Amino acid sequence: MRTIQEIIGEMDDGEFAINCLDYKFFAERVLGLIIKPFHLDWINLIQSGEKRIAIQAPTGFGKTEILGRAYCLWRSYTGKGIDMCIVSKTLPQARKILYEIKNTIENNELLRDLIPSNKQ
Repeated sequence: MRTIQEIIGEMDDGEFAINCLDYKFFAERVLGLIIKPFHLDWINLIQSGEKRIAIQAPTGFGKTEILGRAYCLWRSYTGKGIDMCIVSKTLPQARKILYEIKNTIENNELLRDLIPSNKQ
């Protein structure tokens, strides 16, 4: 369980909230990920507003982690009420992504606010 104290540290709440608008800060500080420059290129592509984007990378480069889990959590945290659709090649893969998102929220004190009020 990642606690709020571990995540926020010595920052005040306002400063932390402003910094969370930055994907890299959020992913590293809130989720504990290591974000590489090419991951930021992916995020910039997604944020660019292009209608269709295809990202191809070998297994183990973080496509599911960076785009499937972290990006969805970041957008949900910084843009309350946002709707998303996760599309996957197979049903087991889609279920795995949803499980990872749910597990991350349940095990991160800061993200617990993302649980719908009728589920708490």
